[in-house]
Amino acid sequence: MELCKGYEARKWAALNVRLEQGDRDAWDEAIGVFERRIEERYLRCVDRLLEQDTQENLNTAPGFTVMAICCLLIDTLNGFYGKPRSEPEKCPVCKRRPPPDTRRAFVDFLTSSTHFHRDFDRNAASDFSQNVRNAVLHSAETRSGWLIRKDEPAERIVEKKGPHHYLLNRTRFFAALRREFSDYLNRLRAGGENGLRRRFRDRMTEICKSDPELQPE
Repeated sequence: MELCKGYEARKWAALNVRLEQGDRDAWDEAIGVFERRIEERYLRCVDRLLEQDTQENLNTAPGFTVMAICCLLIDTLNGFYGKPRSEPEKCPVCKRRPPPDTRRAFVDFLTSSTHFHRDFDRNAASDFSQNVRNAVLHSAETRSGWLIRKDEPAERIVEKKGPHHYLLNRTRFFAALRREFSDYLNRLRAGGENGLRRRFRDRMTEICKSDPELQPE
C-alpha cells in the first residue's frame, strides 16, 4: 500500500521512530508525504473538475462530486485533528450507545475554522452536515432546500435564503478548505502546538495498519 505515489506504507515504521526522536529531516519527510497524499487523493481531483467546469464545456455538472470530495477531506482532517465521529450519549433506558455520527465533528469544524466560521453558525453547520454531507455521500442528493451553485452566493460560502432554503457556493467552499489544509501543514511544520504532531503520528500509523502486507500472519 502506498501512502502517496511512490511511498510505501512499510517505510512509515522506521520514519516514525525518527519522528519520536524529533528528527527535523524526518518531520519534513513525513509532512511532505502527507501533503502529497491529500493533494493526490482530494485537492488535485477537485482542481481538474473545476478546470472542466467552464462556460464553453456544458457536458459536466460537478457540484455534487466537488462537495463529496470536500466532505471526505473534512472527515480526513477531523481524524488528524483528533476529532473523529462523535460518540452519542448512552440511552438512559438500555444503556447502549448509538452508532457514532459525524454531525458534531462537522459542526465543530465549520464553526471553529477561521476560514468557515464567518459563514457557518451552529445551525447552518448542523443543517449542512445532515442535508449536504450525509445526503450527498449516502443518497447522491441534497435535501431540505440546499442548492449547490458554482458562483452563488457571490460574496459568501453559504447564505440562508429562507426557512428551508440555502445557497452553497462550492467554489468558495473548496477555496476555504484549501486554506484550512495549508494552515494545518504550517502548524505541523512549526511544531509548537501541544499534541498536534502526536495526533498526526498516531493517525498516520493507524492508516498504515490497513496495509495487508503489514498484517500479522
